[in-house]
Amino acid sequence: MKRIISVSFVLVLAVLIGIAYAGPKHGATEFTGAVTMNAIASVASTLTATGAIDANSTSDFAKTVVIQGALDANSTSDFAKTVVLAGPLDANDVSNFAKTVTLQGGFDMGGQLMTNSIGSRMTTPYTGDYVMKWPAEDGLRNWNFVINANNNSYGARSNNVFRMGWNIGAGGTREDAGTGNTAMAIEFEQHYAPDSTVVWYEMHMPSYYNSAGTNLRILSFVTHKQTDVTTGGFVLDALTIKSTQDKKDGEGEYVKFTKGTISIADTTTMLFTVNNYYPIHQRNAAGNGNISMFGLNSLDQVVVNASGGPTKIGGELIYGAEGAFNAGSAAPTVSSKNMYKLASSSGTTTITDFTGGLAGQMLLLRAQDANTDITDGGNLTLNGNFVGDANDTILLYTHNGTTWFELSRSAN
Repeated sequence: MKRIISVSFVLVLAVLIGIAYAGPKHGATEFTGAVTMNAIASVASTLTATGAIDANSTSDFAKTVVIQGALDANSTSDFAKTVVLAGPLDANDVSNFAKTVTLQGGFDMGGQLMTNSIGSRMTTPYTGDYVMKWPAEDGLRNWNFVINANNNSYGARSNNVFRMGWNIGAGGTREDAGTGNTAMAIEFEQHYAPDSTVVWYEMHMPSYYNSAGTNLRILSFVTHKQTDVTTGGFVLDALTIKSTQDKKDGEGEYVKFTKGTISIADTTTMLFTVNNYYPIHQRNAAGNGNISMFGLNSLDQVVVNASGGPTKIGGELIYGAEGAFNAGSAAPTVSSKNMYKLASSSGTTTITDFTGGLAGQMLLLRAQDANTDITDGGNLTLNGNFVGDANDTILLYTHNGTTWFELSRSAN
C-alpha cells in the first residue's frame, strides 16, 4: 500500500511540475489569470489570456494572440500574424509585430517598433505595408501610416516613401477606393532619381487623392541632394495672404491669387526695392521674347516700354500739373515733367540749355511774363529766340535727351 501511495504521489507531483513548467507551449493555450514569462517562451497556434501578460525576456507568440488585459513586453518580443489587445501595450524593448495589430488600450513604446521586418524589405521595391492604423468610426477609412518602395528611373536604389493621413493606402492609393471616397496625406520620398544627374528628397504636404484616385500635390518641396537647392510649388484654386490679426473671411486680405487673377486688397502696396529696374515683362506676340512694360530709371522717371517698341494709348493721355523753373536758372532740369511754366520775376532770365531730358521727350513751356527768354543756339535749335509774353507757349522735342528742336510756338 505504501508503495502504491508513493507511486501515486510521484505521478501527481510530476503532473504539477508539468503544469508549472514555463517552457514552450504548443497548440491552443488559454490562461484565465495573469501570465508571467521570465525566460524564453514560445507559444504555438493560439494564445488566449484573460489577464495580463508580462514577458520579461525573449517571447515568441504564434499565429493568434488575444489578450484581455495588459501586455508588458520588456525584452525582445515576436508577435505573429494577429494580435488583439483589450488593454494597454507597454513595449520597452524591441518588438516585432506581424501583419495585424489591434489595440483597444494605450500604446507605450520605450524601445523600437518593427512591423513584420519591414525595414529589411525597403531595399527592394514592393507595394507597401501599413505600419500603423488608427481606426475610424466606420472602420473603412482610417488614419494610416504606410510605407512602400518604388523603382527609380535611374540607378538600382529604390525610392522609399512614407505616408501618413486619412484613408491613405499602401503604395500611394486610397485604402477605401469606393465611389466618391477621397484621401489626404503627408508624404516623404527619400531617394527619387529621375536621371543620372538628379537625386531628390521630396515632401508633399498634403497630397490629395480625388474620387478618381488622381494624386493632386497641393504643396510640394524638393531638395536636390547634390546641390542642396530646394524648390517648391503650390497646386491651388486660390491662395489668400492675409494678416494674422484678421480672422474673419474677407478681412485683412493682402493678396489673393485665383485662376487668372491676382487681387491686391485694402491698402496693400507692391514694393520693388531696386532702382533703374523694369520688373514687369510680358511675352511678345511671336512668343520668342518678352517686352518690358514699365519701370523707374536712374533719374526717377517712370519709363513705359523701355525696350523701345511702339506704345499705344487706348484712352485720353492726361499730363499732370506743370512744373516751374527757378528765376535766374540758365539750364533748368526737365527730368520730372513734360510741361513747365517759365520763371516770373522782375529780373531777366535767359535760358540757353535744358538738362535731364529723356530721348523722345516733348517739352511744352508757358511764359508768365516777358522777363524770361530762350536763346536759339547750342543744344537748342529754334525758329529764332523765344521772347514770350504772359501765356505764350513753345513746344520742343529731343531725340536723344540733349538736343532740342522747336516744333511750334503760339502767341496767346
